[in-house]
Formats: sequence, C-alpha cells, structure tokens
Amino acid sequence: MTSDDPSVRLILTTIGALEDDHRSILKSVQRSKARAATVEATLSEIQTLSPRQLELLTEAALAIRHGLYRSGTVAAFAAVVDSLHQLLARRSFLPSISAMRAWKVYHVEDLQEFGDYQVVEAARQVQAISKAQMKSVHGLLHRRNLAAHPTGYAPNLDEALGFISESLAIIRAFEV
Repeated sequence: MTSDDPSVRLILTTIGALEDDHRSILKSVQRSKARAATVEATLSEIQTLSPRQLELLTEAALAIRHGLYRSGTVAAFAAVVDSLHQLLARRSFLPSISAMRAWKVYHVEDLQEFGDYQVVEAARQVQAISKAQMKSVHGLLHRRNLAAHPTGYAPNLDEALGFISESLAIIRAFEV
C-alpha cells in the first residue's frame, strides 16, 4: 500500500476529518465551560439571592458546565420557585392566599404542598406579581417541565444559559 492507493487516501482523509471534528468539539467544550464559569461569576456578584437560591443557581451553572443542560434548567427553575415563595411570605400574602384558595398556608414551606402552576396563579390573584411576570414564570415552568420529563426535549448550551438568564431576571423582579 502506498499513499497513492485509493483506500489509503480514504483512510488519511477520514483521519483528517476526525481530527478536525475533535478540534471543533474540544473548542466548543472549552467555550461552554468558560460560559458556564461566567454564569457562576455573575451569581457571586448578585447580593439579593438567598442562600438557597444561590445554591440552586450555582448547581444549575455547574450542571451546564458539565453538559447537563436539562438538569441545569430544572435547578434554575427551583430557584425561581423559591424566590416566588419568599416574595409571598415577605410581603405577607400567605393569609390572603389561604383565604382565596382555601389552602392551609401558614408558613412559606406550606406552599411546597401545591403545584408550581397553582402557586403562580395564586400569586397573581392576590396581586403579588403582575400578569407579565405570571406569563414569564409560566413560560419557564413549561420549559422546566419539558426538561424534567421524558419528552425528547434536549436544550443546547445557549438555551440552558438563556434559561438561567431569564430565571435571574425574574428573581430580580421579585426582589423589587
């Protein structure tokens, strides 16, 4: 076999293409780690996050850093839910929700007994959040559900990082 042999040329061409693919994949993995690290740095600069929210968003960023985009989405949404629960407790909406929904909600932890969609609806009913905020959280909840269940949904790096950005925006809005 010589380098003029068609089968040798095919093998060399295939190896060259594999090397190009390898370099491309390596660059994208390095970029995704760098972008996820940027999210982690951003999280450390935000002072308004509760320790639980910071933990959940850090877990989301770490999951994304390791290519676990669905897991990152689920963890980021948990931080949004925690933020909403804290908002309702901080602004003393729990008694109003109990009365309006006939729920027994005396402590913020009691909200965990109800579905996220229901809690968001209740928050809107007692005017703790705006209609636009409710729709934003419902949109995130829909994407979280796609990520958390076997739906075939497979977010990419950009979608997962975008989900964290949207989650942070909502959490910040809840802090106002």
